[in-house]
Amino acid sequence: MEEMTQEQIMAEIAACKILLSDTDYQCQKHSEGWITEEDYAPIKAKRQEWRNTINSLEALLEPEDAPASGDSSNTSDNTTDVAEG
Repeated sequence: MEEMTQEQIMAEIAACKILLSDTDYQCQKHSEGWITEEDYAPIKAKRQEWRNTINSLEALLEPEDAPASGDSSNTSDNTTDVAEG
């Protein structure tokens, strides 16, 4: 795989966030019982894939000497690793 520029990484992160946003309504429908677990499962899997991609790409943007993302001393970072339950 070719090395990505910072702009390419940021564009890919933005694209994944748009995909997450575009499927938010399906999460809501599932939580309200309008979509079955069986119908929602592939959507949920794709959303987790997009989150994993975002987390991996964001890690590429962090300086090498930055604290690990789980380090509570890094209070300026507003991003959070999220897993859909």
